[in-house]
Amino acid sequence: MASPPEEAAALSMFFQVIADERITNYMAAAALTVLVRLLLDHRQGGNTLPSWPPQHLTTDQVELIWKRPKQMAANLFLLNRYFTILAISAHVTFMFREVKSDNLELSSSIVITPVVDFVLFLRVWALYSKSKTLLYCLLPVIFVEPIIMIVLCCKVVSSIKIENGFLHAGDVVKGCYPLNYSERTSYSAMVYTPLAISTVMFFLTMYKCGSQRYERRSGGATRVRTPILSLFIRDGVYWFIAVLALFITQIVIAAVARVTLGEMLIKYDTLSLLAIDEETLTMLQ
Repeated sequence: MASPPEEAAALSMFFQVIADERITNYMAAAALTVLVRLLLDHRQGGNTLPSWPPQHLTTDQVELIWKRPKQMAANLFLLNRYFTILAISAHVTFMFREVKSDNLELSSSIVITPVVDFVLFLRVWALYSKSKTLLYCLLPVIFVEPIIMIVLCCKVVSSIKIENGFLHAGDVVKGCYPLNYSERTSYSAMVYTPLAISTVMFFLTMYKCGSQRYERRSGGATRVRTPILSLFIRDGVYWFIAVLALFITQIVIAAVARVTLGEMLIKYDTLSLLAIDEETLTMLQ
């Protein structure tokens, strides 16, 4: 029989888990709200006109995806869009029911993250005129990424099961929350690989676009507009800022925060649904 101090500590931890569950669900709801708002956001002539489906994605999707023979970029578009929607639908149910483990959420992230990075690689590869050197250097890294994430994921989940496992409190605490894990380094390391790849892609994009702009200006073409380069720079900067903010925050949470807050930001990977869709459609145009 537990002593009063032990019971008090267990009760305090239980209330803390309930509070962390509420924070996680608030963040998940905010992430989905941002995603839906972006999907509904249709800008035309400087005005914001909510519409569903979003016209700029729907029209381009019909013309570039469904009316053409399927290419690699088109297949990546379909995989990212519809698999991510399926994953989001499954993740949302975690807010309303007890979940035995987070295997589904981790495994879906292992699929989504390499697809996103592969689209970024194709974008940079096209910017460098499909350089073979770039292909041989970066493509193996893209294929090794899911292997690294799978190994780390298995290591983290195994450590949780060996220790105290996951909290199960019926209808009181829904979702999936580990009570403890010793593999904090492995858990935070799952973010290192995609963060490193995104950083490399960002600097390669900035270097190529910057050097091409410099060459144009040094050649006297100061008034020549380069909309494609501007598009690459704009999308690259926005994407990298978002990735940097998310991944660094996730690393800090995984490294030093309570373990029950470990999945607080994971729903924000759903933003890739819109961002990578637009990147893929740009490559197909």
